[in-house]
Amino acid sequence: MSWLNINEQLNKNLIQKGIKKKVDEFLVITLANELIEEIWGVELQQKVRVVYFKNNILVVAILSNIIEEEFKFHKDNFIKKINNKLGNNVVKNLRFLS
Repeated sequence: MSWLNINEQLNKNLIQKGIKKKVDEFLVITLANELIEEIWGVELQQKVRVVYFKNNILVVAILSNIIEEEFKFHKDNFIKKINNKLGNNVVKNLRFLS
């Protein structure tokens, strides 16, 4: 059995159980939070957290208005980096909670 077959079987099982969408959302959120730390470091990552992903929109909680403005400035680049890592244009926009 090849890895591709295992991957296909896992996806099929997730779909049958009705949890594939939730697993995919969790993976996008996790990747986005890791990317925040990778780009801006641990200090900023403690003040910014992706909390939700639905309808191709990432919801980002930010504890500082200054950081929110900085994040908005780099919004398009951040979306591009996430989508490049995912290999797909999954994330279309960001929404901010502050």
